Amino acid sequence: MTPVMVEELYVEMAPHDSLHGWVGKESNRYLEHMECSMQQLVILILYIFYAHHSNLDCVWSVWEELRDCRSSLAGFVTSFTIMKSHSSLVRIKIRDVLNMT
Repeated sequence: MTPVMVEELYVEMAPHDSLHGWVGKESNRYLEHMECSMQQLVILILYIFYAHHSNLDCVWSVWEELRDCRSSLAGFVTSFTIMKSHSSLVRIKIRDVLNMT
């Protein structure tokens, strides 16, 4: 295995898979204690995963191009539409769900 392949696996397995495991598996044992509907939980997870994947896209881009991530911050103002409760749609930006401080 070449060093590049090892680094690719590290980026994929360490920060990426860890968050998927944390949200997807580990938190499942706490669902019975949560006082929210499954729809509310799915909406919460959508926010987490969208921010998570957007950040990893930035990290991956930096890793591939060896440049400063600050030049890619335009992605944080990218907007998308998600379904809110009662089938209403809401448009949010990545920066709306991330604390940048």
